[in-house]
Amino acid sequence: MSAPHLDHTVAPPKEHLPPARRLATFTSGLLLMLGILTMLRSGYGDWDVRYARQVILWPGHFLTGVAQGAIGIVGVYCATRESLARGYLATSGLFLLAWAVAGIALDGEPNDVFTADPWLVGIHLVIGAVSVGVAARSAARHTPAATGGG
Repeated sequence: MSAPHLDHTVAPPKEHLPPARRLATFTSGLLLMLGILTMLRSGYGDWDVRYARQVILWPGHFLTGVAQGAIGIVGVYCATRESLARGYLATSGLFLLAWAVAGIALDGEPNDVFTADPWLVGIHLVIGAVSVGVAARSAARHTPAATGGG
């Protein structure tokens, strides 16, 4: 007995992810990677260290890595559904924007978790602003008025 012949000449159509899920996937992966890299480069378990150590182009504090890693882990789960992805992008985006503002305002006080390094502040500002923008745009498309509902 032979197995039935299956025609594999045509691939199944690719699933197109909505913009919120696509950005949530990218953002969570990036933040998880940066968090792990920062924790490893800054000294695993150095909870009370005051000064950050250099991570590629910016100073990284162990607690910065923990926060970025936690945001990334949550994002991996939230990227599985559109509504969770929108909420994740809005929440993490606002958190990263607040972190960037705190970095500028505090500039290393009481420790380097809130450093005003241009690279770290820039990463947080860009990811935060884009995340909030995509979440708002995606939410506006899914309101009852936009979808024709009452």
